[in-house]
Amino acid sequence: MIDGGLWAYLKPRLTRGEWTRIESGSTSRGIPDAVGTYVGRTAWLELKNGLYIGRREWWSKWQRAWAYKNVQYGWARIFVVARRVKILYVWDVSNMQRHGVDLTEVKLTWDNGTPVSVAGLEEIIWR
Repeated sequence: MIDGGLWAYLKPRLTRGEWTRIESGSTSRGIPDAVGTYVGRTAWLELKNGLYIGRREWWSKWQRAWAYKNVQYGWARIFVVARRVKILYVWDVSNMQRHGVDLTEVKLTWDNGTPVSVAGLEEIIWR
């Protein structure tokens, strides 16, 4: 799904770590849109255009399955980031799994997203 320019907005503002955009057309289904590394840590970002939230299922079964497997094995932290107008929302998917949320069933809504700034996003990712 198209991220509505979210990567172009975030990339120059993510000042910590090294970030790489993943082109999903050349990878298997479900892999998030970007991966970053910083001080020995790895984080994955699934980027969403806020216009899609609440209108239809926007976190595919392949994305949920990929996240579930990777969180289960502790390989990395995974976040869903959405932008609506000038507000960023972030869901820490890895934290959801640690608290017993079944990622194969979760549907993300604004109600469980946290509004953040880009600086706040980096704090959440790399804490």
